[in-house]
Amino acid sequence: MRVLLQVRDVRAAALASALLAAILLAAPAWGLSARDLREIPALAALEDPAADPYAEHADLYADEDFGLFDEALLLPEPDPLEGVNRAVFGFNETVDRFVMEPVAKAYGWVVPDPAKNAVHRLFANLNSPSIFVNDVLQLEPIRAGTTLTRFVLNSTVGVAGLFDVAGTIGLDGHHTDFGQTLARVGLGSGPYVVMPVLGPSTARDAVGGVVDMFLRPQTYLLGTGPLMLLGGSHGIVTRESYLDELAELRASSVDYYATVRNVYFQRRAEQLREIGVEVVPQRDEVAAAGEL
Repeated sequence: MRVLLQVRDVRAAALASALLAAILLAAPAWGLSARDLREIPALAALEDPAADPYAEHADLYADEDFGLFDEALLLPEPDPLEGVNRAVFGFNETVDRFVMEPVAKAYGWVVPDPAKNAVHRLFANLNSPSIFVNDVLQLEPIRAGTTLTRFVLNSTVGVAGLFDVAGTIGLDGHHTDFGQTLARVGLGSGPYVVMPVLGPSTARDAVGGVVDMFLRPQTYLLGTGPLMLLGGSHGIVTRESYLDELAELRASSVDYYATVRNVYFQRRAEQLREIGVEVVPQRDEVAAAGEL
């Protein structure tokens, strides 16, 4: 609202409104991606969309040495804030159905695939400084060196990241974030939360997302308007990349909210395992659910 109050003419007001709309377009796009959806084993059988994300660890629950696991790394109670989360999820779905999805479809229809791929690479390159800092904090010098080299090569020879020059010489990229860094040092995830506009997260990862934002140079180099436009554009690009996957997920889900929640837990567990953090559900949760 402060930005709008400072607008001095009708043309500027229209631009500010467009920027606000653009950031809303990011709705659940930053929570999930097409690659995430395809790589989650639990989604291989969509006929059971609300499947228990903890089932694969059933052999651990009866283990007498279960106490050896660091409980700070275990998943929280699945959804203690479910009532509030469902309300926010409903809001995000409304934004997605009436704003995000139509714009993403239009983008997909107008922009050719090679250009889409270049834009994806551009956004990935913009996130490289955040990944580099987290690599360093996680004491991963090799990964940090790879990230730094990729950023330098792709930002220069690769024309701001539009071309993945580093990838062509075998320097493949990877993802990491401050939420993973916090998990690496033993901080528990906290409750599952659905963020307005931003989608599924946990208390730990929500804080991590804010820190990651401040680790990106564009946060300081761009003004409020361009930064909002950049974020909204990222949301459109990401949403377009999994139009079909989410449509299938919606159509196959008895409870779409529960399905997305389970997808998020599965996805996050896989990301944490990639940096050496094993995540298993707490023993008392399973007992309460009658699994023991």
